[in-house]
Amino acid sequence: MFSKSDKFPNPAYLFSASLWGQNIKFHEISGLKAEMGFKEVRSGGSNNQVYKIPTVASYGDVTFKKGIISAGDSLSSTMDLFRKVKELLHINAPYSLLNKSIGNIIINLNNDKGNSVCTWALVNPSLLSWEISTMNAQNNELAFETLVFSCSEIISSVY
Repeated sequence: MFSKSDKFPNPAYLFSASLWGQNIKFHEISGLKAEMGFKEVRSGGSNNQVYKIPTVASYGDVTFKKGIISAGDSLSSTMDLFRKVKELLHINAPYSLLNKSIGNIIINLNNDKGNSVCTWALVNPSLLSWEISTMNAQNNELAFETLVFSCSEIISSVY
């Protein structure tokens, strides 16, 4: 059987995220991904050897999905999030507003005691899109908003 010293992976549902310095509850976060680009180089006189030389790292777009909550609820951060997203996506906004710093986005994976076991920091994030889920009177579904960010780097820390 298992002993107390056996380690198990942490469940993926125990996570938190911090945007604009606020801890915001999300239903789902996806897209944490890093890929290394490479260039193929053939060896000097040998035609049967190809070396893959690393070039530059690229990072996936990170998607945050959250339920929409009314302003009267205790989780009033939703309305503040709406306001900030609207500022970032405002069509007539000056260029300086559209490119203002969001600050790093921090994502924590927590253990069953609520302590952070792994952290990812999205460096220099930019809001790519904001979407509200489809509203359909024939379905009994929750309303969600989806935010998609790109970033210049993802820094991970394991505790």
